Amino acid sequence: LYVNKCVEDLGCFYTGQPFHHLTNRPISLPPTGNPKVKFHLFTPSNPDEPYEQEVTLESLKNSTFDARLETKFMIHGFMSDLDFDDVRFVSTIQSILFEYHSVY
Repeated sequence: LYVNKCVEDLGCFYTGQPFHHLTNRPISLPPTGNPKVKFHLFTPSNPDEPYEQEVTLESLKNSTFDARLETKFMIHGFMSDLDFDDVRFVSTIQSILFEYHSVY
């Protein structure tokens, strides 16, 4: 049985397609409680120290985000906190993006 679970400030999550897959993900659970999602914003003006972005328009306005530049999102996973390997992976990809593209 598929469900649609809505979480304040984050939107709704459906446990069916595309997140359910008979072979690769046969059990698709909705989020429990209110996930503590964090967004770390790296920009050319702060490539080494992220701005911890809250899920508010005010937080975005107070950041170094520039909507005129191309934006990339890196998602390390949704089932856990960042571990050492995730941090190393994100840092490597971030460095490559800044080196070859003018992106956030």
